[in-house]
Amino acid sequence: MTDTKFQRYGALAGVAVVALFTASTYLTSGTGPLPGEGTGAEIAEYLRGNGGALKLQATLQTASVLALLFFVVLTASRLTAPFRQLAVAGGVLAAATTTVSAAVTAVMAQDAVIAEESLLPALQWLGFLTGGPGHALWFAPLLIGLGLGARRAGLLPGWLGVAGAVLGAMASLSVVSIAVFYASAAIPLGRYGSFLWILLAVPFLVRRSRNA
Repeated sequence: MTDTKFQRYGALAGVAVVALFTASTYLTSGTGPLPGEGTGAEIAEYLRGNGGALKLQATLQTASVLALLFFVVLTASRLTAPFRQLAVAGGVLAAATTTVSAAVTAVMAQDAVIAEESLLPALQWLGFLTGGPGHALWFAPLLIGLGLGARRAGLLPGWLGVAGAVLGAMASLSVVSIAVFYASAAIPLGRYGSFLWILLAVPFLVRRSRNA
């Protein structure tokens, strides 16, 4: 298989990232208690009603991690330093935090863990911090590296490259929610803004691969 085919499949993996992660967010009924606001008993009640859905959610999010790594590494291979390194670092860290968050979700869905109600609030916070700001934050270096690097390499139009850098800067604001939970509105802004950018970038990346 040629390098250009690998690059094309890498670009298409970006669509899988968005599809898998977004699908995972629609599986549960309701949102459950917010971190820091629900008691162990309230969290346990939510988990009992959504155990199977949460296990599937964790599975889909872990699968999205694999797609993310393919997308980032194969796309970044077409860039020059330092954009390549910046994008790969962001992608690997976003993948790592998502993996931890998915693992926490899967653990919390186990009956033996649900029975330990005193542990549930701490596990919920861990899942939120890794899957919320921990996930969205690392899209900052990922999008800045890919956006500016692909723009310089002629893989993306100028406006889309700059948009990636701007969205990356916005994603970095999600770190505030670690200290102030109600600043977590920046998390979906960073996450879904990043997903939208990936979907817009994929057709250009695939077309440039075919023309290489």
